[in-house]
Amino acid sequence: MVKVLSFDEALEKSQETTRNLLLGNGFSLAYDKELFHYDSLYDRAKSKIESVPPSLSSLFDEYGCDFEIIIKMLQQASKVVELYKDSGGELSRSISSRAEIIKAVLIETIIEQNPETVNLVIKEKLLACIDFLSHFLKSWSKDGDDKNYRNRKAGNVFTFNYDLMLYWTLMQAHYDGNVNDAADNLIFLDTNDGFGRDPSGSEKILWLLGGNSQGEQRVFYLHGALHLYSHGHEVEKLKWSSKNGALLEQAKERINNNSFPVFVAEGNSPAKLKKIKSNEYLDSSYNKFIACVKKEEHSLFVHGHSFSENDDHVIERIAFGCLPYLYISIYGDPESDDNKRIIAKANSLAETRTRERREFGAPRPLKVRFYDAESAKVWG
Repeated sequence: MVKVLSFDEALEKSQETTRNLLLGNGFSLAYDKELFHYDSLYDRAKSKIESVPPSLSSLFDEYGCDFEIIIKMLQQASKVVELYKDSGGELSRSISSRAEIIKAVLIETIIEQNPETVNLVIKEKLLACIDFLSHFLKSWSKDGDDKNYRNRKAGNVFTFNYDLMLYWTLMQAHYDGNVNDAADNLIFLDTNDGFGRDPSGSEKILWLLGGNSQGEQRVFYLHGALHLYSHGHEVEKLKWSSKNGALLEQAKERINNNSFPVFVAEGNSPAKLKKIKSNEYLDSSYNKFIACVKKEEHSLFVHGHSFSENDDHVIERIAFGCLPYLYISIYGDPESDDNKRIIAKANSLAETRTRERREFGAPRPLKVRFYDAESAKVWG
């Protein structure tokens, strides 16, 4: 039977390394199982899409689970059909209405899968999550004019999740130099996500090619996120303001105006990688992960991920890296079928590394360790 460490034991064993974190859906599930019980946006929306005749599920089956592509395809089809003067335009209007239905389903599903505002997220849970993240990002508390570091090592946080939970948590841990209103036990984090004020002077918050005036990017949304929007070569981040309102309201308005979040919603790993390579922000984040796992002084914690083959484009890169330690969260009975599959997949990564070492001289073997997900107390 595999040995399962506590999270504290895993932290102790990894203390000489620079820790990095890769988050899966279990991170959000630990906050609220009802809100986040689907692995993908399409899984949650599928029944609503299929309930409107004629069924459009075949389009998603053939062209992938990218809402933006399907909506634009229907909008274009509507315009083409209209050229043929069909029955007074009824077919064109019918096709166009399907695009609006999918758009409405997308908005409804996003709203269902996120608390409406950060104010509805329990403060104690946010503080607990900040504490969890502090083991991976550079972190400190503030006392007078001196920084009291908890973690001086600048690791990275990567996530597959496109919901707002990580973003909201990091916003609470962002240090802006003013701590007068901060809770006594609040830990500040290096929350640099690579976004900053538009250098041209607009009010937009734009991705600045991996760095900004605050330093090097440390937070990466590998499959995009609800608050990220791409416009040509620009990637913009939504941010709450008294003028623009809550993030979900901004997202609804964007989608209604045919501007869609940066999402990787494809159903298999090759299709996901193709989508990643088509977007400069996603490709840069992916390459940062590859660079991270190539560092011998690093370790990687994978928390709340099912090790599904749909994410092999990321997970399998670990085997071809150089980091010596991989820590994987296990939820529940290690002998369950799901956990046995995760354990087998993790061990196969170590075996691949051994084979690479033998054939190409990779510098370090991969040591895989498992820890109890619940003992991490991510949300308290």
